Amino acid sequence: MKKLDAINELRSARRAHLSWVMKANALIQGIPLDKDQVPVLSTDCKFGKWYNSATDMQTISGFVEIYDPHEQLHKIYQEI
Repeated sequence: MKKLDAINELRSARRAHLSWVMKANALIQGIPLDKDQVPVLSTDCKFGKWYNSATDMQTISGFVEIYDPHEQLHKIYQEI
């Protein structure tokens, strides 16, 4: 994968995850959403799908460290 393609994919996945966080906040505030709008599993969100498919990036510093906080975010959402 070319560097620019990887950056664009990461930006897209980041935007999707920020949108996910906003929707999770809406649920906390009592705004009803369809279950499909806020994926529960970390492997179902766009960021998680990107992360798990980016096997060629595992040697990049910091990439592996993203996994645990991402998992934790989804676990907290499951509790909500």
